[in-house]
Amino acid sequence: MGLSKFKVTHQKPPEHLRQAGRDLWAATLASWTLTDAELRTLLTACECADRLQDIRTALDTDGIVLTDPSGRQRSHPLLAAEAQVHG
Repeated sequence: MGLSKFKVTHQKPPEHLRQAGRDLWAATLASWTLTDAELRTLLTACECADRLQDIRTALDTDGIVLTDPSGRQRSHPLLAAEAQVHG
């Protein structure tokens, strides 16, 4: 996705971002003026914030422990994804 369209209206978050990403976008640009390269980095961070919120929602719904078809309990696979998002 090109960011050239954000040069003039970069205060408005990209449409594909959801609430967590939009909040991060707005909070960052309320305090900083960013270059195009920095906007691309911010966009990636905002997309990660959205993914992390999706993961947390799923974990809140499913719980952190799942039971497999044979009855064994195991950690929810999204716990590993959550750890990766945090880096």
